Amino acid sequence: AGSGDKKEKPSGSPDDGGSSDPDGSGGSATDSSTTARLRKLKTTKVPDEIKIQQLPSANQFRAWRNTTYSTVNSGSGRVDGKALVWVKLVEAPGSKREDFVESGPRFAVLDKKLSTALCKIATGELGRRINQICDQAINKESRTARGRELLWIVLDYYSTGNDC
Repeated sequence: AGSGDKKEKPSGSPDDGGSSDPDGSGGSATDSSTTARLRKLKTTKVPDEIKIQQLPSANQFRAWRNTTYSTVNSGSGRVDGKALVWVKLVEAPGSKREDFVESGPRFAVLDKKLSTALCKIATGELGRRINQICDQAINKESRTARGRELLWIVLDYYSTGNDC
């Protein structure tokens, strides 16, 4: 053996995963459980649709809004809460419906799911407003109405003291 040859370490030394590697994968049990958790996070199934509760009476609106935000956030499949920040932008001071006609690439699918969910529950005067926006978007602007755009309409409707 020349002077440049490496000595082989005995099995069980910390560097080769010996006795602390019961499954023979080369990592410690802690490493493999962390990897398994990360793999599970990456493969979390994103729901095909999000389901939003029926529109509430005015005195139940705050609870409905919070539940809707939570539903959108969990429907994103993300664990970092960025979808919650994104959807809550509809409440930004001075925001207008037109501010939400673009989803951006990160949440485009989630925005479409939100739009579909809101269309399904819209009834009465608010439903008429939502249908007008959807019709205008499709027939005059060659696009579909975005979920945050419709959610802005819902929030605006309730902020003016209306009830469903």
